[in-house]
Amino acid sequence: MYNLTTSLEDLTYSYLPASAGILPKSMKEWQRYHRSVKEIIPDFKFEVLDIYECNGCVVARLVGRATSRSGAPFLQEYVFFIHCRYEYDTSSNESSIKVHKVEEFIDTRFSSTFFAAEKKKIKGKSGKVTRDSPPTSVHASGDYKHDLSKL
Repeated sequence: MYNLTTSLEDLTYSYLPASAGILPKSMKEWQRYHRSVKEIIPDFKFEVLDIYECNGCVVARLVGRATSRSGAPFLQEYVFFIHCRYEYDTSSNESSIKVHKVEEFIDTRFSSTFFAAEKKKIKGKSGKVTRDSPPTSVHASGDYKHDLSKL
């Protein structure tokens, strides 16, 4: 879908909704955070379900699937808002499209439950949780009523 390593150095990566309590990250912070998530769910894969583009913003609906190191299934639906801008390189006389902002809408209930359980399993084995581990400070109310069997 996009490659953050070829994007702008001023990229901002944010998580929605705001109630998830995850602070926006620079590209370097996001890469460190992403590595910590991959430690928990190393076989993580995205499948694009829908994708739309309008005026420099790409909106993508995806599903992520994996199995954690502890054997727990991971299935989460996402929406990404990928903001792009044109950049002109005077040395090559070429313009290109660069990603400058990504907003990832996460399932806060699933994320808080899944990662809290995985952190407990990891902490039980090593006795510590790293600073860059995925957060468990997300909150959601209400019952979980989505039918994930169609994803």
